Amino acid sequence: MGPTSYALCQKSVIGPAMWIAGLCAFPPLIGSTHLSLNVAGSEVAKAFTVPVDKSYQFVLQFEFATSEARLSDTIVGSSYRAECDEAPALLADKPEFGRPIPIRILVRRAKDRSIVIDREFTSLCLLGFAETQKTRRIGSVELVRGDYIAELINLTAQVGLADIKTSFALIPAMSK
Repeated sequence: MGPTSYALCQKSVIGPAMWIAGLCAFPPLIGSTHLSLNVAGSEVAKAFTVPVDKSYQFVLQFEFATSEARLSDTIVGSSYRAECDEAPALLADKPEFGRPIPIRILVRRAKDRSIVIDREFTSLCLLGFAETQKTRRIGSVELVRGDYIAELINLTAQVGLADIKTSFALIPAMSK
């Protein structure tokens, strides 16, 4: 989706028609990319292009072997509250929100490798789920059009995720 399509999707008359026709779909800027959470300091870098000035969010994805494994999971969590994003430390000792996972995100301009964002986020709480998958928000970032490189660094080794495939993605921000 480009800036013109995005602007038209926001219009009150043409926007709904475009949504119905499927013309307002916004694909991930970075699709599902493996990120090891088992080892502290593990990192991954991925290039991406921002087509529209707006807010985007990094998410963690957890793929379980079976739906039963997803349902019995206590690491990722099973609940969400606004504090998950605003003040995760307030929920850190409540098992229904899962284990806090600190991740450092660096976003650099591809052209000159200058740092645009260097921030540590604490991922906590369930954002969504599917048959064998759970998703958590890492954090939201404001980006303007251009080419970038995202670097994600796992800050703490997470015990108990050996049988769970972990990855991240960068998607358009949405509200919960």
